[in-house]
Amino acid sequence: RHAHKVLEYEKRAVFIDRCCAYALSNLGSSLMQHGALARAEQVYQLAIALDARFAFTWTNYGNLKQGNRDSVGLHTRAIGLNRDDAVNFYNMGNALRELQQSGAALAAYRHATWLDPRDLKPFTTMGLVLVQLGRLPAAAWAYERALEIEPGHAKTLYSYAILLGWKLDDYPRAI
Repeated sequence: RHAHKVLEYEKRAVFIDRCCAYALSNLGSSLMQHGALARAEQVYQLAIALDARFAFTWTNYGNLKQGNRDSVGLHTRAIGLNRDDAVNFYNMGNALRELQQSGAALAAYRHATWLDPRDLKPFTTMGLVLVQLGRLPAAAWAYERALEIEPGHAKTLYSYAILLGWKLDDYPRAI
C-alpha cells in the first residue's frame, strides 16, 4: 500500500515537471519494483534524452537490464559520468557477476569498497563471489569486514555461517 503511494507521488512529480530527469529516474525505479519493466525502460530512455549527464539514470537503467550484456555498457556510462560514486561500481559488479565475469566483478566490488569503506553490500557480495570461486579465506575476510560495519546484518551472518559450516539452528539465540 505504501509503495503504491510512492508511485502515485512520483507520477505527480513527473506530471508537474516532465523535464526533470531525477523525477523520471525515480519513477523508472518504482515502475521496475512494480514489475512494469517495459514502461520503466521507456521512462529511463526519456530521462536520458532529457539529461544524458545524470549518472543515476544510467545506473538504474543498467539495473533494469541486469543479466543482459547491455547492463555492463549502461553501468560503464554511469561510472564515466560519476567515478566517485561507490554505488555505480557496486552495480557494475552485480552486472558482471550476473554475466559470470567473476574477476571483473571482484575488481568492481573492491573499487566500491575503496570509495565507500562503510557500505557493507560490496563486502557481502564480494564474499558470495569468492565462495563461488573457492577462495574461502578471502570470502571469510569479506564477510568479517561486512560484519564489522553492521554486526547484525542477516544476509551476511547467514552467508558467513554457511561458509563456516554452521547450521541455522546453531546460531546463538542472541543474534
